[in-house]
Amino acid sequence: NEIHLSLRQNLFNTNYFGSVFGGSLFSMVDLVTAPFLQNALGKEFVVSDLKSEITFWRPAKGLIKGKINISDKEILHLIESLDKEKSIDYSFAIDLFNETNQRVTQNQKLLRIRLKLKHF
Repeated sequence: NEIHLSLRQNLFNTNYFGSVFGGSLFSMVDLVTAPFLQNALGKEFVVSDLKSEITFWRPAKGLIKGKINISDKEILHLIESLDKEKSIDYSFAIDLFNETNQRVTQNQKLLRIRLKLKHF
């Protein structure tokens, strides 16, 4: 369960200072995390965004890459936890790197997971 992210700097995502606009770096991660986890868990679960936070380490220039990886063991652990709880909060970090493999941001995500309600 892995997804690779990439964003190439261009005229439309470059800010006044010549680096990638922070909102573009935030969106790069924020838009895919909940659907990614939802697909990994299955249709009987609902995943909701609770909180997103970004820490900037250095200006992002050129090609920016990142990876979201959730192991099968972690997915199993989440599913087993939901046998005991109505919902759980799941937190993880995604680092983004420049072309020289220097970390440019860390995106912290907090997601809520619950079983989908069944209607009769």
